[in-house]
Order: sequence, then structure tokens, then C-alpha cells
Amino acid sequence: NLGESPSHEAVRADLMAELMRICDPQTVNSRALADQRAIVAAHGGAEAVVAKGGFGATPPPGEKPAYIGA
Repeated sequence: NLGESPSHEAVRADLMAELMRICDPQTVNSRALADQRAIVAAHGGAEAVVAKGGFGATPPPGEKPAYIGA
């Protein structure tokens, strides 16, 4: 695991700096979690979402998801 290798510390620092130039990961994560909570709430809450079941797989763009009953 080179991600933990002391000899790759400079590479990790460079990559973290590049990420921070693109976005603040904590801000993006907080926004994503808030969006997820809003979507779940708009669909009747967690229990209602779970009761619908899943899709079996992520539907391709433009396709309407078909629920597989829970």
C-alpha cells in the first residue's frame, strides 16, 4: 500500500494539494449528505424508501428506474 509508504509522502502531499485546489472534500461531503437527506425526505422518509426496494443495479442515464420489491 503505497498510500502509507513514508517514501511516497511527497506524492500524497501533492495529490492532497491538487484536490484542495479543485474542492474542499469536507464541504462537498456535507453537501452530498444534505442532498441525500432531502431526497429521502422527499420520497417519504427512510422507511418508505426501503419499502420500495432497490433497482438491482444503477439504471443507465435516461432510463426510468424500475423498483424490485423489498
